[in-house]
Amino acid sequence: MIKTESIKLIEELFMPCAFCVVKERHKNIDDIEALPLVWKLLWSACAIYDKAIENGKTEPQATNEAFNLFLTKSCKS
Repeated sequence: MIKTESIKLIEELFMPCAFCVVKERHKNIDDIEALPLVWKLLWSACAIYDKAIENGKTEPQATNEAFNLFLTKSCKS
């Protein structure tokens, strides 16, 4: 999978989750202000996903590892 495909996949799967995490951590932020933070999370999740794939993980395993980023960010609030 090339980088553009993996970021599209991560965006499709986790964009709503990323907004929830950002809104949870920044209570008074609007969607426009949140967008750069959301994309930062999505790019981080994509890097985790790509690294997992490079290390021989299956796509579901890599997706799970990427999702764990949102869980840890959400739990730290």
